[in-house]
Amino acid sequence: TQETPLQVQIANYRGLLRQRHPDPRPCDRGPARAIQAGQLLDFLAYFQAFVKDRSMYYIVGNIVEPLTAPDRLSFAELAGPG
Repeated sequence: TQETPLQVQIANYRGLLRQRHPDPRPCDRGPARAIQAGQLLDFLAYFQAFVKDRSMYYIVGNIVEPLTAPDRLSFAELAGPG
């Protein structure tokens, strides 16, 4: 089956995150697991064409979960420390 434009964008973003943080690992909850505001703004800018004015329910279910599922990590763990 052919990937949707959103699936392609997610795969490309996963590759970008891997370039920035090549060896993501699970970590304990707390300040070390947080992302910086700039990382969140980068995420929004990258997916803005799909997000538009949708809620976080859309973002989590359609972007964050498919992005993080292959590695079974949180977004913060996958994106790495800011």
